[in-house]
Amino acid sequence: IATELTLAGVVATRVFSAGGAGGIAFTGWALHRLGMGARVAARQLTAFLILLYSVYIAALLIGGIVVVTGLLPDVPTLLGMIATAVGGVVTVLAFALVRIPGDLEWRVAELAQRTGWFGRLAARLATVPQVAGTGARLALSIVRGQPTALLWPLVWWAFDVATLWATFHAFGEPPAT
Repeated sequence: IATELTLAGVVATRVFSAGGAGGIAFTGWALHRLGMGARVAARQLTAFLILLYSVYIAALLIGGIVVVTGLLPDVPTLLGMIATAVGGVVTVLAFALVRIPGDLEWRVAELAQRTGWFGRLAARLATVPQVAGTGARLALSIVRGQPTALLWPLVWWAFDVATLWATFHAFGEPPAT
C-alpha cells in the first residue's frame, strides 16, 4: 500500500497544480482514511519530504560551490553564491528542526496556563514545530539506520530530470545550453 500511496500522491501533485501541496494533502487524507492519526501522518510526511528534498538541497550546495570556485566559468558567480546561500540556509533550518525539543508542546502548554490568550495561541502554534522536529529526527534515524535510503531520492530526482528532458524533446527544441 505504501507504493500505491506514494504514486497517488505524485499524481495528485501533478493534477492539482498547487506547488506540490496537492500531493501532500492527498497523502495526508489517504493516511487519515487508513486510520493513521494526524500527528503520525504529519511526522511521516515530514520525514519523507526531508529525505526527498535533501537531494535538491545537496545539488544546490554542490552546484553553487562548483560555480563559485570557478569550475564552471560560463555560469555567473552571483548565481553560484545565491545557490550556495539558499542551500546553506535550508540546511541550517533542517538541522535546527532536529534540535526542537520533543516536549515543546508540553512546555508551551505550561506557559498557556499562566498567560491567557497569548499562551493559548502559542500552545496551538507549538504543535507545528514539534511535529516538524519529530519528522526531522525520524528522517535522520532512517538515514543512520539505513544509509542506502538516500538512493531512492536520487532515483526520484533522476526520473524528474529524465521527464523534463523527454518533455523538451517531445515538444520542440530544448532550451539552449
